[in-house]
Amino acid sequence: MTRSDDERIVDNPDKDKTVVDGIPCTTALRTVIDVAPDLDRAELERIVEDFLARRLFTLAEASARLAEDDMQSCPGAVLLRNLLASLVGGDAPCSGHGVAVEPPTGSGGTGGDGERRG
Repeated sequence: MTRSDDERIVDNPDKDKTVVDGIPCTTALRTVIDVAPDLDRAELERIVEDFLARRLFTLAEASARLAEDDMQSCPGAVLLRNLLASLVGGDAPCSGHGVAVEPPTGSGGTGGDGERRG
C-alpha cells in the first residue's frame, strides 16, 4: 500500500484520542481541527453547528483546546478559532439557527473527549 501525497501521519496527544464502540479514534473536536483546512467556510460552519447541537464538544472545550500551545500554528485550529469567534460575536448565519453559542452549564457536557456525559 502506498501513501498519497496528502496523507499525514500525526502523533496526536492523548487528550485528542477517544474510543467509540471499542474503536480508537480522535475526538470530535480534533477531527474538526484536522479536516478544517480541506473545507470551505460554509461546510466547516455546518459541521461545527451540528457538533455543537449534538454536544460532541462545547465552545468552552473548543476554546480551551484551541488556546493550547500545540494549536497555535495548526492551520485547522486557526480556521476553527476564527469561526468560533464569529459565532460568539453573532456574525455567523448559524448563530440564529438554534445553536447555543454559550457553553452549557451543569452536567451533560462531553468532558473534552467527545463522549457524552450526563
